[in-house]
Amino acid sequence: MKKILTLIVASMLTLSSQSFAKDFGNYYADLEIRGTQDSWSAAGTNENGTRFMGSAELTLGYNINENLTIQLENIAYEAEDDIHTLIYEHELALKYKMQAFDFAVAGAVSDTDNDRHSDGNQQASYANYEIGYTIPQGYRFSYEFQDELSDGSVTSSNQRYVDEIHLFEIEKTFDDPTGFGKNFETTLLYMDAEGLRETYTIDVDYNLTDNYGVGFRAGENDGQGPFANIASQNRDFAAVSVFFKY
Repeated sequence: MKKILTLIVASMLTLSSQSFAKDFGNYYADLEIRGTQDSWSAAGTNENGTRFMGSAELTLGYNINENLTIQLENIAYEAEDDIHTLIYEHELALKYKMQAFDFAVAGAVSDTDNDRHSDGNQQASYANYEIGYTIPQGYRFSYEFQDELSDGSVTSSNQRYVDEIHLFEIEKTFDDPTGFGKNFETTLLYMDAEGLRETYTIDVDYNLTDNYGVGFRAGENDGQGPFANIASQNRDFAAVSVFFKY
């Protein structure tokens, strides 16, 4: 928690000095700091049990032209167990837009602040491929295929899992009908992580302003393969959060 708080303080100091520009030329940068209770990810991972979790996300991008963008997404969050206290995730993506279609090719890696070298579950790397289509009513439908490149996802009995992950999403932003806040960013997700679980999730961020808001997430896990009878992979989950964005 101290590391996350340090990152939050450093980020706030940077913002207060106004040295951190959100958009400058073809470059852009977005920062999000979030605190979550009952910390479950949209993919159905129990990140920090029923304890409060802090997270920070920094996205950096460059618009090569009006259609082509390169983007680096960096996330750090608490996920305490008997070995590590923080998880780091990075994804470098090349994105292309063509009218209502969008495409992305990316490489993603994750690691922790303290690894268990006798077990290969602490690091992972994936090649990600995504295609999306936005209809005139503003709904975006997308499919993403993630192909594991590392040997990280094995059980203690050396059984492979999450070699492939399939993600289907529907996204839509709704204006706040009450006029009290700004809008609701809503995502419906179905994920099939082969050999681990299927997950169904609804994820809603209520933006009170451009910079502040609250989030709600609820979902269901159905275990597969060696995890078919594991309680943590066969349960409903929910999480609430508050966030600051810049």
